[in-house]
Amino acid sequence: MADLTPSVVTTDWNWLKAHALILALVAILVGGAVYGVDSIIARHDAATSTKFEQILKVQAAQTQALQTQLSTDEAANAQRDAQYQATIASLSQSILQRDANAKKQTAVDASLSAAAAAQRLVQQTNASPSQVAVAGNSVTMDLPLTRNVVADLDAFSVAKADLSDTQKQLVAQTGLTADANQNLADAKQVIGSQTLQLADQTKACNAQIKTLKAKQRKNLFKAFFAGVVVGIIGGRAAGI
Repeated sequence: MADLTPSVVTTDWNWLKAHALILALVAILVGGAVYGVDSIIARHDAATSTKFEQILKVQAAQTQALQTQLSTDEAANAQRDAQYQATIASLSQSILQRDANAKKQTAVDASLSAAAAAQRLVQQTNASPSQVAVAGNSVTMDLPLTRNVVADLDAFSVAKADLSDTQKQLVAQTGLTADANQNLADAKQVIGSQTLQLADQTKACNAQIKTLKAKQRKNLFKAFFAGVVVGIIGGRAAGI
């Protein structure tokens, strides 16, 4: 006698055909749930993406404004610096020339005769010849001229000290200028780095959003298939 017991596969197939409407309804419900959740996530991701895009646009505009301002300041500073450098070069040349002339004159003064020294003194002080007298190797001055010479020597001491301090100030200011130029160079590098960082952040943000969307869809599809399987097993167990 032939075995009339249906196989498990045949039984399940018959059950599926008999309950196709229920399975379709389950699939529609699960699919609708998946679609609804995916729509919510999509809207959230779109809103998040829009927010980041607006933030990045503001940051990009600020960076561009800083770069524009920096370029404008650089141009203006370069023009002023050129004038300053020209002035410093001219003054430096004048100082060198006066120092050279002073050294030559000092060498000449060291060998002046009494008469020549008296004549030189008259020229330097705008005195009259009667105010300066020569006696052998001695040179004498009257009291008013002596007072003028003393006052000039006092002023010379002050001027000499002021010159020394001014030269120190110039060295310090040169150092400050060098530091300012270094800070400017560093600022340009920072802005350049921030610009690259901004671009990288944009790429990273977009990539992260895509990754999250893909991960969420994968989880939803898993949930969908799990729901279908649970529905089939539940229906089977209930003997529908």
